[in-house]
Amino acid sequence: MTAIFKKEFRSWFLSPMGYIVLFVFGLLSAALYMMTVGTSDMTAYFNSLQMFVAFIVAVLCMKSFSEERKTKTEQLLLTSPVSLFGIVFGKFAASFAVYCLCLAETLPVVLIVGMAGSPDAGIIAASYLGYLLLGAALISIGIFFSSLTQNQIIAAIVTFLTFVGLMLSSALISVVINMMTSINRFVYVLLTALLYVIPLFDRYSEFAYGMINISTVFYYLSVSAVFLFLTARVLEKRRWS
Repeated sequence: MTAIFKKEFRSWFLSPMGYIVLFVFGLLSAALYMMTVGTSDMTAYFNSLQMFVAFIVAVLCMKSFSEERKTKTEQLLLTSPVSLFGIVFGKFAASFAVYCLCLAETLPVVLIVGMAGSPDAGIIAASYLGYLLLGAALISIGIFFSSLTQNQIIAAIVTFLTFVGLMLSSALISVVINMMTSINRFVYVLLTALLYVIPLFDRYSEFAYGMINISTVFYYLSVSAVFLFLTARVLEKRRWS
């Protein structure tokens, strides 16, 4: 697993791609700072960062397994003396490490606001924790889509569109729930509970306001675990096909 992580992480910076990702995210986060931060309250800034995080994660994950299939190195990977979970987690950890470097580029914004005012340290700490958890969940989803195709562009587009759908899901779910008011009460409660599991991004707002909800932490970790498991199953199926 460590070897997979080192190989994947190093590959980002042996080509211009890793530097481009860092530059683009840094540029976008700086532009967002100029537009949203007018006071020491950074809640609006962190909430607005979600779309940029979704875009960067889609780019980070697109080559995870798609590139292996395209370059015909997947069979070497699958027959290597590394467990499927080790392969999946190694690639996940490499993407997550680059994602953390992207998040680190927002620290100058925090320092600038800190020098200009008195931002709430609790909100800042909770916001970063929220983005680490949200990022882990998004990366696991992105890696899963990457394992389904050998085309990196398709993987990135499908991943990003899925993230956009998750962002909009709350409004769509409200419409669906309003249409279900006439059905059986038990079925209505069950479906409502299931539908409210979908809005992945909405749960982040708790962290942006300085609240750390254990159930939300467990939710993000569960999403990460489920999609990493599904990716391992996809690889297992291809290993024996």
